[in-house]
Amino acid sequence: MITTEDAGCPGRVNVVDVGISDHHLQCCEFSATRVTPPSVPVCSRAWRHLDLELLWSLLSTSRLCQPDDWRDDVDDMAALYNSELTAQLGRILPIRQFVRRQRHSDPWFDKDCRAAKRLTRRLEPSVFCRKSSGHCCDNFRQFRRY
Repeated sequence: MITTEDAGCPGRVNVVDVGISDHHLQCCEFSATRVTPPSVPVCSRAWRHLDLELLWSLLSTSRLCQPDDWRDDVDDMAALYNSELTAQLGRILPIRQFVRRQRHSDPWFDKDCRAAKRLTRRLEPSVFCRKSSGHCCDNFRQFRRY
């Protein structure tokens, strides 16, 4: 019997003849306690729903595009940039708070697997768009939902 570190070793193993050909049944007991990973509150915006045209139009009417409101100090300009961008994003994409539950990771899913998966996800749109004709971005978004 092969187990993972999390499951531990079974305390007692019974082998039962079930009377079907040469098959036998293994019965064992494991500890059912499982450590639940902590939940982390996270604040984020729903970036998928960002309307770029609306953001551009709001920014074009903001103080960022009015040189009379600009100051000579670089720190003041950075503060103006941050405040205006945050305000305009808050109008169209408010910050929402949700709880992110950390998932238990398999021991084999290491940094190499994570990097390969990230590379695959990054390259998927270009491969998918080459194979399809016409509305490749719409097709890709529909493909990724499943």
